[in-house]
Amino acid sequence: MVESINELTLKLANFLMEKNGGVESLSISGVIIYMTLSLIHYGLHGSDKDKLSDFLNSNFSFSEFACPSYVLQFTCISTFGMEKFSKIGISQSAIFYSTPLEEYFQKFAMRAYKIDYKYLEYTHRGFQMMEMNNWARSLQDSPFTENIDESLDEDLRMLIINAYFIRFHWGLQSKNRYTKLRKFTLNETREVYVKMMRMVNIFRCFDDNTLNASIVFVPLKENNICAAIVLPHEMNNSSTMKSWYNKSRYFKISVVLPRFGFIQKISMKSFLEFNQLNGLFDKKEADLTNIIYGGGYINDYIHVSSINVNDSGSHAIHFSNTKLYFRGSNLTSDFHVNRPFIFYLYDIIDNLVLHFSVITDPLSDI
Repeated sequence: MVESINELTLKLANFLMEKNGGVESLSISGVIIYMTLSLIHYGLHGSDKDKLSDFLNSNFSFSEFACPSYVLQFTCISTFGMEKFSKIGISQSAIFYSTPLEEYFQKFAMRAYKIDYKYLEYTHRGFQMMEMNNWARSLQDSPFTENIDESLDEDLRMLIINAYFIRFHWGLQSKNRYTKLRKFTLNETREVYVKMMRMVNIFRCFDDNTLNASIVFVPLKENNICAAIVLPHEMNNSSTMKSWYNKSRYFKISVVLPRFGFIQKISMKSFLEFNQLNGLFDKKEADLTNIIYGGGYINDYIHVSSINVNDSGSHAIHFSNTKLYFRGSNLTSDFHVNRPFIFYLYDIIDNLVLHFSVITDPLSDI
């Protein structure tokens, strides 16, 4: 399952970067998305169920009547995913609907996925917007102060929203006095000055000559979790990420990293339609009778995220750090992040990418 989550993460990242021409930053969690799509799969019928199973690269081969095993597998997916993601973020998900949901599905999803359910009048746009925004702001310490403007093209049947923000502390915080304005190259014709923090320590590092990429792994306060910083911002498959860490070695490195942060809303609809799952959103073809009473379709699936990286971490409260600080010397290698880069949070034990972002402009929203 870990490999499937990582592959989904990279597949979505590559799709979004190609869609926006590689000029916009992005922030996604394949863990959250995989769990949500697994829940949708649980309530599907017909060919779309098989298509989604293939897309998730999962072995949902149980008979519809083998309920104990079927339920157990989905529960395990949710438990594993939420336990891992909670190490680096706070999240909530909801299904907004206008037609009653099947009682069995609702009970299962609440128990296994801790998902919220919100009834909305299907024709009252103003009421819909108010309820969605109030829900997003109800997330503990929510950074979503702006409205989640989601205009539905059709009358609401079912809308799915993930909302989360990334919260972590660096294992070794950067000292404020080392944070300075430095040059960051956005593209061939534009440069900006941004605040960059500096961390000097013994970090794992690897140079991939095949991809002409350099990677450094910066530990977080949470055990066995690190931030991987990749120059340049290209990636081909999940096995590459695993090999990078396994091949990396310890060096004394001065990491100079921009502060960055932004809130992003992504519709998953075009991505799923691109992967032949357009039937989920089709009024005539969708078969969600195990989810919606009398059947229905999905209007959209929205993924809202926030990351805000600074000297302490992301959305982090400053804490006292007693670890040894190193000073730079002639023996210190420089890792200067002065152009677009990949920044992903990595569970070392399970080789799982918990969150993935591409930063093309550190000043995009801070």
